Amino acid sequence: MNKAAKIISDAILGVDYKTVVVNGKAYTVNPPTIAVLAGVARHFSALDNGDSLRDILMSFKDMKKACSALSWLIQGDDGLTEELAQGSFSEIVESLDEGLSLINVEDFIKLSTLVRSVLRLTAKQR
Repeated sequence: MNKAAKIISDAILGVDYKTVVVNGKAYTVNPPTIAVLAGVARHFSALDNGDSLRDILMSFKDMKKACSALSWLIQGDDGLTEELAQGSFSEIVESLDEGLSLINVEDFIKLSTLVRSVLRLTAKQR
């Protein structure tokens, strides 16, 4: 079965999700919608570039932003940020990496780069 057919059949069967564990609690991450991706990308504006998604995620300097991004992936808002902050940084990064594996990472990195560019443009004083 080719990759596209597998993605479509998994979506139809409802098996296209990942389970991540943070601080001993399991969370289900479903394939993100565009709105969820926009919420996640908003928290990626301060990330550095890297050779892989994991390298990029490891450049988070603010644990709260990383937890907020993961909260967006899990439930589509910032509601789990404080709960997720009880976990370790490596758990958060691994969970983000796992959750983002449900999408084409190259497209997401382009989206994050675009968000950074827009933020720089809107933040400049004229």
